[in-house]
Amino acid sequence: MKYIKACDILPKILLEEIQKYAEGCIVYIPNKSGNRKAWGHMTDTKSELAMRNAQIRVDFKDGILLDKLSENYSLSIESIKKIIYSR
Repeated sequence: MKYIKACDILPKILLEEIQKYAEGCIVYIPNKSGNRKAWGHMTDTKSELAMRNAQIRVDFKDGILLDKLSENYSLSIESIKKIIYSR
């Protein structure tokens, strides 16, 4: 989500009408329904996390202890448990 000045994109009459309701505020205008992109769609973050989580599961099966996994991946032990025990 990026911020755009309303005065740069809205017609003056529309801006004045919006100012009656939300002058000096930040207003969020959502996407039209059906146009929403899934989380991670614009970057590789989703696939990178999936690969990291798969490696955590492999490491755990290879006998690495939870506290060592927590240290290696800079995650809490609870986060490591969630990754290991979820599918």
